Amino acid sequence: MANCDAHSPGSARVGGVDRGERVGGAMSEETAKETEFEMLRAEIRALRQSVWHIEQMALSQTAASQDGQGKPQSVVVANVNIGFWAMVNLLVTAALAAIPAMIILFLVGLIFWGVLGAIFRGIVGG
Repeated sequence: MANCDAHSPGSARVGGVDRGERVGGAMSEETAKETEFEMLRAEIRALRQSVWHIEQMALSQTAASQDGQGKPQSVVVANVNIGFWAMVNLLVTAALAAIPAMIILFLVGLIFWGVLGAIFRGIVGG
């Protein structure tokens, strides 16, 4: 690695640090990889800062939505604007989803009452 002046045409500086010399007017493969690595590190730092800012905004909004005693405020939904066919689709989907749920509940109830019946048959002696 050679120490190159910041303004010399043969230097490659990344983040204020010399990363090597250019070879024949183009950066060497190692220097290119180091440059790319430094750029990725800078992007990661920027993304972490963005995430931190978003988290801080969410926390401040949560704090602002609570009243003075720290209890969440209640919300009343006054209106839901949904189209007719969207409502039909929702209700048909719910009805179809209820079929396997009812079968499972029936089997659980059958097992429960079967075990309970066996226990009472053993107690009563029937």
